[in-house]
Amino acid sequence: MIDNKGSLLLAGKKTGKDKIKGKATLISLLGYKNTFKYAKRLIFKINNKVKKYGSRSKNLSETLNYILSRNK
Repeated sequence: MIDNKGSLLLAGKKTGKDKIKGKATLISLLGYKNTFKYAKRLIFKINNKVKKYGSRSKNLSETLNYILSRNK
């Protein structure tokens, strides 16, 4: 998602390379909004599966949310 929506300054690297190369990415197939919705649904499903582990699943939940919302 960073390669698609990120900026050079925030990402710390050149962005948009996947699109230029014509790579088949989830974003190129579904579009940015649908990819984001799909990722949120996956995270929701994973969190529901691991919540039975209580506080031990907290790191996984935080990591998944970080990956989805990170800028670089």
